[in-house]
This record gives sequence, structure tokens and C-alpha cells, in this order.
Amino acid sequence: MKAPLALLLLLAASNGAHAYCIYNDTKDRELKLLQELHPDALRDDHKMNTTIKPGTKICCDVKQLDCNPEGSVNSSVNFDIVHIEGTPTYSCVMPEGAKQMKIPSAGTVRILPNPRKGSAFPYVVRVMGASGNDITPPNGVSCVEWTPPPAPAPDPKAKGKK
Repeated sequence: MKAPLALLLLLAASNGAHAYCIYNDTKDRELKLLQELHPDALRDDHKMNTTIKPGTKICCDVKQLDCNPEGSVNSSVNFDIVHIEGTPTYSCVMPEGAKQMKIPSAGTVRILPNPRKGSAFPYVVRVMGASGNDITPPNGVSCVEWTPPPAPAPDPKAKGKK
């Protein structure tokens, strides 16, 4: 009788009230996350800006308005930066080519090595919606090699200006 109760408690604990979880399923790369500009300027300094070590995760509680600005399981959160650190660095966005990654509240994001052997993209993203259904394309979303934007050119009119 104790085993079924323990199983029920374990399931209840794993279904806690989280808005989303992001898993770094890589073996040797850190994952850098930077949430988009927060809609509440007073909370912008508290938005998610973190690094996730390999094999670990980070979750956001539904009621935590810093990382889930709308405070609802039906909302979504955008991330400006989702990078797999190292050389080379990879950028993961959804859909491919977008400037941000949109994460559904009460969803799960996994960044993992590409299971397709021989692919030009060594890492992919899998996103699960709140109901556990995979909402990414069949092969996942590819993480592409990232190059930093070029530095702005100096203003030629600024030379010698006092």
C-alpha cells in the first residue's frame, strides 16, 4: 500500500506549478539564456539572465512575475538569447531565423545533441507544450553557429569634435 502512495506523491511533486522548465541536455556545454526586455521596467533587472550547466535545468514558477511576466500558465515568454556556449558558439531560436525563442508557459524546452548522425547541426531544440505534446518540427529546431554582430563603424564626423 505504501508504494502506490509514494508513486502518487512523486507524480504530484513532479507536476508542481511551474510555468516552464528549460533543460540543458548537452554533455559538455553551458547554455546561456537571456529573457527579452521585461514589460514592467521595475522588473527588468530581475528577468532571467542565467547560465545552465550541462545536464541541469532551470524552471520558472507560474507566479514568479520576473520570469513569467503575465503570471499565467496560458502565457508565453520570449528569450532574446539562447546560446550553447563554447567554440563554436551555437544560437538556438524558434522558428529558425527568428530573433527570439518563444517558450510556452507550462511547457518544457530541451536543448540536446542532435540524434540525427551526420547532421550539419550538432544541437537541436525540442519544445513540449503544456499538455506534453511536441510542438517542434519532426527533426527539432536546429541550433546554428553564431557569430557576434559586427561592431558599429566609428562616426567619421565625431573625429576632432569637442
